[in-house]
Amino acid sequence: GKNAGEGTLYNVEMQQRNEYNISKRSRYYQSAMDIDALAKGEDYDRLKNTYIIFVCLFDPFGRDRQRYTFVKTCMEENDIRLDDGSVVLVLTDNPGELEIEKFYRYLKNSTDEEAESSESEFIKQLNRQVQKVRYDRKTEVEYLNFERLQKEQYNIGRKDGYLEGKQTGYIEGEKKGEQ
Repeated sequence: GKNAGEGTLYNVEMQQRNEYNISKRSRYYQSAMDIDALAKGEDYDRLKNTYIIFVCLFDPFGRDRQRYTFVKTCMEENDIRLDDGSVVLVLTDNPGELEIEKFYRYLKNSTDEEAESSESEFIKQLNRQVQKVRYDRKTEVEYLNFERLQKEQYNIGRKDGYLEGKQTGYIEGEKKGEQ
């Protein structure tokens, strides 16, 4: 496959609570990334390598690992990999690699002021990325909330319509019963 960084696509997701859907989410993100990256009729070899990274504030698999890396492997012959260029990486706040621990400490405790006054250029860069993600996530969350709100309003409207129809039916039925 191609080297990471050479046209590699990344999708980083922050997971604050376990919604027990990382497997299906990763599949969905993978599909969406592939569809976006490849024009209709283009050769599959043009698909880019992808990394879907979940930064979790919990351990979704409960095995006390700091990192879980998923690639497609044959169940019957586990030395055979389906090298499709996709990797799913799940990071947790469990102890392990020092750099990842520092990253989680930063995520949980840092303020923008602290990060900008940091000696570490890495932390400053990371903070700028996190700020960008926070802003983008806020926008995305607002959009998702709007979509969810529309769906809820639609369902409420349907239920109200149903109840109103039912009520009208009772009234009509009573009138006919009184005749």
